[in-house]
Amino acid sequence: MQNKNVKFKIIFFLIFFLSGFLVWGNASADTHTVSGDCSASVVQTAIDAASEGDSIDVTCTGTVTWSTAITLSGGKTLKGGGVKGSSGTDGTWPLTINVTLSSASAINIVNDNSQAANRLTGFKFQGTGAPEYIIFVEGKGTGVDGKGAFRIDNNYFNNVSYTTRMIMTDGTTGKLTGLVDQNIFYTPGSSNSNYYNIGYQNTFMGTSETCMGFGSYSRPVGFGTDDFVFYEDNYLYNSIFETSDGGGRLVVRHNEFDSNFTSDGQLSALDGHGADTGGHNCIGIVANEFYNNTVSHGIKYTQMVYARGGKWRIFNNAIDYLSGLTINLMDYRIWNPSVLDWKTCSGDFCCPVTPPQCDVEHPGADDFEECYPLLNQIQDTFIWNNLYEGDNIMPSLDEEPAPTYIALNRDYWMPSYGTEANRPATCTINTYYGSTDTNKLWKCTASNTWTLQYESYTYPHPLRSEESSDTTAPAVPSGLAVS
Repeated sequence: MQNKNVKFKIIFFLIFFLSGFLVWGNASADTHTVSGDCSASVVQTAIDAASEGDSIDVTCTGTVTWSTAITLSGGKTLKGGGVKGSSGTDGTWPLTINVTLSSASAINIVNDNSQAANRLTGFKFQGTGAPEYIIFVEGKGTGVDGKGAFRIDNNYFNNVSYTTRMIMTDGTTGKLTGLVDQNIFYTPGSSNSNYYNIGYQNTFMGTSETCMGFGSYSRPVGFGTDDFVFYEDNYLYNSIFETSDGGGRLVVRHNEFDSNFTSDGQLSALDGHGADTGGHNCIGIVANEFYNNTVSHGIKYTQMVYARGGKWRIFNNAIDYLSGLTINLMDYRIWNPSVLDWKTCSGDFCCPVTPPQCDVEHPGADDFEECYPLLNQIQDTFIWNNLYEGDNIMPSLDEEPAPTYIALNRDYWMPSYGTEANRPATCTINTYYGSTDTNKLWKCTASNTWTLQYESYTYPHPLRSEESSDTTAPAVPSGLAVS
């Protein structure tokens, strides 16, 4: 009996020790505390002293001025202690950063392949400085586990000034994915000229040295996968999202849009830029998903979504104020043919190997067979259950002759919709059905046969699961020695 007890203890210890060893990869992370002096230079010194996986906790309270930029890199967490509440501007932020620098970016987040995610969390930003960006995210990577290379969460951007964009994600050197969640983007003012432009995105050039976003454009779209930058559960007041010419891939979901604008303006809750060779040498957006968002309280946007190119999933959004808010589909080059003139395109940037000689200003029937589909035009787009007062918002086509190149049931579809449980038992081949409760899209591929075409990516985003993960190594049981 005694031998059995000894064996049991040995087995128990080995199991316990090995289980602890499995989590020590995270458990070895250290916390570096910054207190008293929380200036940019002191915080930067703490970041530089930290190792991959470490947390730099900035514990000062009140307001501190940052007049120089800081750089967060190497798979570390910079933490200010703030937490967003359940809705609106609710939440607590013990430390406010007053941004006064007048160039570059207030915070640079530098990513690389196969390293832990860089995380910026818990700060309130304000200030009248003039940096180009508040946060500039650059580099490449998808994190050690593929969840994403960076996370920006639980921050409050309170009427903070910048000259170009609030957040710029720039993956020009490789595929870059990440998450921006549970932030507040707030700017007061009733004029539509005073608003936050939240995001602008460039992605991998790939094999082209001259075409921004070529790598993103060339790889599979991957709707419903992690191959996007995600914006979720943010509160936006007088703010918009923009995903750029540059191969942008954005998922905007579960966000709350609000405003006190009193006049209409040419603003869109989400603007997807078209291809542009008029000095920018950029592919347009590749793919955007916009779903389960609310737009409310007198917001005076012209469009809920302005799709100027690329492929889209737009569904299950709720509008509770503005009559006439639209979803616009556009062929960007028709608006201004100089932005992508295939007649002068030599293949050096953003061009097919053998570019068709199309009249891009007035493409007509004679051009259609040779030129369709136009590079980066609206295609593979599905729109359903975007409700205003119970009615589904119908998309409109912006700029003639867009109908020639953007056609219902060829380039975009308006599926019938309802709950997954109420999906019809019968269907006609090549029709679609979108769910209002499970974020799925089916196609009727044979008589009365539904085939799943799309399912939204995991929500909440997997990077958020790390908030509650236990990274503490188990204590060694009393009486047992470990050599």
